[in-house]
Amino acid sequence: PKKPIVGEMMVQMERMNLAVNDLLTYARPAPLKFDTTDLNGIIERTLSILNSQILKKNIGVEVSLDRKLPPLTADKKLLQQLVWNLILNALQAMEPGGRLAVSTVGNDGSVSVSIRDTGRGIPARDRMNVFKPFFTTKHQGTGLGLTISRRIVEQHKGSIELESVENAGTTCTVRLPLIPEEDKA
Repeated sequence: PKKPIVGEMMVQMERMNLAVNDLLTYARPAPLKFDTTDLNGIIERTLSILNSQILKKNIGVEVSLDRKLPPLTADKKLLQQLVWNLILNALQAMEPGGRLAVSTVGNDGSVSVSIRDTGRGIPARDRMNVFKPFFTTKHQGTGLGLTISRRIVEQHKGSIELESVENAGTTCTVRLPLIPEEDKA
């Protein structure tokens, strides 16, 4: 008879764990560990891990990964967290039946990843605040996901850009340079 209560306790404990991890990551970022990194592989693993949430919300997923994408010299764990944060934000912004599009492309000396959702979009009044610490419009958010994401991108000398239209969705584009082997930290 207490199974629903224990189940809810587990859900709430997981929320607390995620919030504490966000706070620790924000307050005390780990030192960078550069290595050869496959961005497409990170995206594929992240989508696989989030597949149950994708199926639960009946989200359609389009994946267009540049198979000639060169490897990056980057911190694998941080890029995994970056991709996780951005895809999770997109999934949380959408109602059941939404569409998620993830793509990569290699440019001259850099790679780009684009994550587009058909969610509610970001209201104009909130766009300038989305990267600020503790700013959130979510009931269960910590307001650190995009702050941490931007920090990760900046640590890799890249850029992050959001384009959003209310009630039509958001596109997040991250551009990361191919860091030459000799420039490893």
